[in-house]
Amino acid sequence: MRPGEERVIVWDADLSGFGVADRALGRKTFIARYRAGGGRTGKLRQATIGRYGTLTVDEARTKAAGF
Repeated sequence: MRPGEERVIVWDADLSGFGVADRALGRKTFIARYRAGGGRTGKLRQATIGRYGTLTVDEARTKAAGF
């Protein structure tokens, strides 16, 4: 991923809702999307897990699996 003018999110193929967001300045952040309140009727939320470099991909995946 290269830094650009827009935020780009690359989603993990194996873990639903887990991805990495690349911001315009090149800062990469692990994120998790989940539904609060249960099922399809729950409100869509997004949580920041941590920054790439501070966390490894495996550590971020483990944390995202808890959502």
